Amino acid sequence: MSLLWLTVKRFKAMVINKLIVIIASILLLCGCSGSGTSVAIEFTNNSSHSIALTDRYGCYTGGTLPPGETKYLSAYNEDSKQYSPNVADFWLMSNIVFIQFDETRKVRTTTERYATEANFEVVYQKRKSAKYTYTFTDADYQFALENGTPLEW
Repeated sequence: MSLLWLTVKRFKAMVINKLIVIIASILLLCGCSGSGTSVAIEFTNNSSHSIALTDRYGCYTGGTLPPGETKYLSAYNEDSKQYSPNVADFWLMSNIVFIQFDETRKVRTTTERYATEANFEVVYQKRKSAKYTYTFTDADYQFALENGTPLEW
């Protein structure tokens, strides 16, 4: 009887050890998923001009933002080593190259005004994700007049 009891006890111990290894493996695998970089920006247009966020060909990648409206855009990339959760990498991940005003002027997103986090309000910033807000004003349009490129149709 005691030999049977020892055998059952050993079997239970082996099953418990295997379950611990399986559970630990599942937790490790799940912990590694979703390790990409995500950045979100909430844009508000408080200027008197219509704004479009476009790719290098002029296509409305981020859509248009009429005066008085707010738009939430996010970008995600699975290659967490290539991108960081900052504003400059948001533009790269979302493929937005220009900020266009009233279909008359465009400014590159790589200018210091739009690539510097100090110009954005940080909602939260973590190791691989961040959220910012940016409010366009008529000062942005003035910046586009002084530093942007006229659109030719």
